Amino acid sequence: MILLDIFGQNPIQGPGTGTFTEHLIEIIVMLIIAFLLGLWLGRIAVNTWRRKHKETESELQLLKAESLGVEDSKLEIITLSEKVKILEDKNSRLRMDAVKPSSTQSTSVLEAKLQTQDQLINQLRAELDLSKKREADFNASLSAAKVIAQEKASSTKKEANDGKAIITKSSAPKEKSKAKTKAKIIKSGNGDDLKKIEGVGPKIEQLLNADGINTYNHVINSGPDKIKEILLKAGPQYKVHDPSTWGEQAKLALEEKWDQLHEMQAQLKGGKKV
Repeated sequence: MILLDIFGQNPIQGPGTGTFTEHLIEIIVMLIIAFLLGLWLGRIAVNTWRRKHKETESELQLLKAESLGVEDSKLEIITLSEKVKILEDKNSRLRMDAVKPSSTQSTSVLEAKLQTQDQLINQLRAELDLSKKREADFNASLSAAKVIAQEKASSTKKEANDGKAIITKSSAPKEKSKAKTKAKIIKSGNGDDLKKIEGVGPKIEQLLNADGINTYNHVINSGPDKIKEILLKAGPQYKVHDPSTWGEQAKLALEEKWDQLHEMQAQLKGGKKV
């Protein structure tokens, strides 16, 4: 209405009352406004993505710095283990001397030395156990932090894609395509590749293998309750995993029905039905 009034057209009669030049100018003005609006929205989306990307990068750098602490803890455990071994060797020699004391040392002196060595050994063992506990706690917190960082990275990537969609103003729906390829079952000396099951990663596969679950048949026969019990024993960081669909996935993998397995996994998120 405002544009029509500017170019001297009758708003009641609508478009078509002006000249060709006036219509052309109206179209150019509207296109410029639409372009500026799209550019403004695009810059907002890109700035938001960059800010969240920087936050994710900072968290990943923090995780890398913390991982160095794990190496220091492992080195401390190795050092303490060596000290315990050396003291145990000395303790064994002192006990042999106590059984057959030499002419220069009395039995009471050897017993005193043995008592001192026993105290040192017990102290070092306590320090060793404490270091192992700290390492286990740190690994658990590090795993949880990595999961959170991965979720944030996925969210940032999704928002970046949304920002690109705003800039290009593409209204065409994205076609979902999935490569349908038949893969052979990867087998090792321990059994099937359980990582083909959605929700099972390298760590969980190691936990299942350690409990005797090495093949797809084992997953099917164990059932979700047994697998859930194994995960809970491994630590609280595995509490979020839901093995309710693992048996069905294992059955499709065992029968080499890869197309059906891929279709099923497309409906899952972390092994859970959504």
